[in-house]
Amino acid sequence: MRVVFLADWGVADTALLAHLRRWRGHLRIRLQASCGVARLGHRPGKVEDFSLAPGRALFLPHVAITADHCGPVSLALARHPRNGECWDVVSDEPPSVQTCVEYGWRLDSEENFLDDTSNGCQRQSALVRETEAGARLGLVLAVPTLYRVA
Repeated sequence: MRVVFLADWGVADTALLAHLRRWRGHLRIRLQASCGVARLGHRPGKVEDFSLAPGRALFLPHVAITADHCGPVSLALARHPRNGECWDVVSDEPPSVQTCVEYGWRLDSEENFLDDTSNGCQRQSALVRETEAGARLGLVLAVPTLYRVA
């Protein structure tokens, strides 16, 4: 089974990257624009230094990131064609359009989490105090999710 760890910029740290490498899972983590980037033969800079026009993408294999020069990793830098949103994604595999597609899967799970917590089920306000009742509630929420995904 191929496992891909998806995360937003709040968890892009070198200790996590090292752990994921030992775990042998794959990763797609969005970086902050201020994250450092070092490429062989180029001056060190930041993600924000790569100014791309909307609808454009740049793929950088074999780079190091952060002030600790963690790497080698790959970067997929892309700008949404209509709203210009930046997707600067670090990966442990060669970068491509697929890197951004896989990072986009994170948004699906985020929507599902939002539905389970505050939009639909209101799980936090359910006031479930017993472990068995919480497990049953989790199962009730998981079945439609599994059905939708399958």
